[in-house]
Amino acid sequence: QELLQHSPRLQVLDLSENKLTSLPHNVLDRIPLLETLDLGSNKLTDLPGKIFSRLRKLQELNLGENKLSDLPAEVFSGLSSLQKLDLWGNKLRRLPAEVFAGLSNLQELDLHFNELSELPAEVFSGLRNLQILNLKSNKLGELPAEVFSGLSNLQELDLHFNDLLELPAEVFSGLSSLQKLNLRYNSLTRLHAGVFSGLSNLQ
Repeated sequence: QELLQHSPRLQVLDLSENKLTSLPHNVLDRIPLLETLDLGSNKLTDLPGKIFSRLRKLQELNLGENKLSDLPAEVFSGLSSLQKLDLWGNKLRRLPAEVFAGLSNLQELDLHFNELSELPAEVFSGLRNLQILNLKSNKLGELPAEVFSGLSNLQELDLHFNDLLELPAEVFSGLSSLQKLNLRYNSLTRLHAGVFSGLSNLQ
């Protein structure tokens, strides 16, 4: 922590492949110019609620391959420059409805290999610039009808290896930019007639 306090111009910080189990709440406060932070492949079980709040210039954040089971609702607040967020390979069982609020420049969100069984209807609602959303290998049994509404720039959506039994008729409506949709290895038994209507760019 003392080392980081004397590195105010640091732009890239790679702490991946270590054995960190926790982080002090103010450990990143003195490096406000940070653009890339890699905390992947550690043993983090939780995050302080405001740990990233000073990182206004952060563009990439990797929290993949940790042991996170829950996220504070405000943990990503203030990260208005963030473009890529990796949360794959954790133990996330739920997401607070507002956890991604304010990430208006986010382009890639990776949540694969978690334990999500449900999603709040509005969890992605502020991600208007999102292009890639990876939700594969979770435990999703159903989707709220409006969960993807507002994602008009989304190009890739991966939902394979979940437990989906049915898709709401309008779940993909509004995804006018979607080019790739993966629904392999679910438990779908039927499809509504118009479930893919509006996906005019699907390849």
